[in-house]
Amino acid sequence: EIDMEGKFLLPGLVDAHIHAYMLGESRSNLDLSNCKSVLELSKRLSSYNSLEENAKKTWIIGGGWDHELMGCLPTRHDLDSVVSDRPVFLWRACMHIGVANTKALDMCGISHTNPPSINDGSFDMIEETNTISGIIRENAVQYIFSNVTESSKEVKKKMIL
Repeated sequence: EIDMEGKFLLPGLVDAHIHAYMLGESRSNLDLSNCKSVLELSKRLSSYNSLEENAKKTWIIGGGWDHELMGCLPTRHDLDSVVSDRPVFLWRACMHIGVANTKALDMCGISHTNPPSINDGSFDMIEETNTISGIIRENAVQYIFSNVTESSKEVKKKMIL
């Protein structure tokens, strides 16, 4: 149950089918469009993480990065150096690839050395260490994203209003 604080909500009479919660959620996510480097991505992640309005979010979700603009793929280690105490998942602009930090991988039960086999999906590995890089492709993205849930009622309310 959500206290609407006196605001009027009229459900179901005209359904524009906009998925109000998803719209609110996407507008509150970290925007990584036009990042020119992993350093810039890290700075934006750090700024986003430090904002009081984002402090209660269970997950940090963002997107829009493009490794072709940045010169390389970000890794979980890049994200961990900025945020290690809560899960982070960042979509690439195409939404077929994402990068997760170690906390996100651990919360989803993904082994760092033996990730699950996913049909039409994959977890990139770092050859030198034989450990997961944090880059997740195609259907493997849904393996992570199915675990992304916002537990804060306050955050959910803000996304709807």
